[in-house]
Amino acid sequence: PPTFECIGQPCEAPVNIPDTAYVACEEGSVIEHSGNCTPYCAFGFLPDTGTLSCSATVLSPPQFECVGQPCPIPVDIEHAASPACVGNAVGGDSTHIIHDRTCEPRCEAGYEPLVPSLECRGSVLRPATFACVASAALAGMKVEDAVVRLGITRHLVAARLDEGRALICYRDLSTPHEAGARCAVAGGPTGGLW
Repeated sequence: PPTFECIGQPCEAPVNIPDTAYVACEEGSVIEHSGNCTPYCAFGFLPDTGTLSCSATVLSPPQFECVGQPCPIPVDIEHAASPACVGNAVGGDSTHIIHDRTCEPRCEAGYEPLVPSLECRGSVLRPATFACVASAALAGMKVEDAVVRLGITRHLVAARLDEGRALICYRDLSTPHEAGARCAVAGGPTGGLW
């Protein structure tokens, strides 16, 4: 033939981008020549760019980043201070915590939080909330039960009981061989492993 046409080849979607969905582009793993890749991030993350353009196997820009979104600080917690959680707030705002950071729960005078910190990861706070328990309810616990507040435990469950008492169950991470959980209640431990 006297003429020919050059046909642009497709681009492969970016790979190995942290916090993307299964496939990094909404259009799939292959982007047609002159087409666009719409970045697709995991829940709680947003892309730092709107689209990547494909031209003859080359994406422009070549990559994107999924940026973790802040987490809302819990509200309407009985006996919580205001703000309910402090540290690492977004721009001094007391309503959201920066992604990949923690905040420290705070309670009114005479009350203590049952968890030492809340961690934000991709708009999800872990644990999602906390409870404030009367300090007197925690006073009867043995020293070994107090490690709940030192950050070396995995908090499993906490519940308010009647008359300002609290039940706290946790797993001690300082002894990994120990299976099960310990529980403590106001006035002393309830005993044993589950």
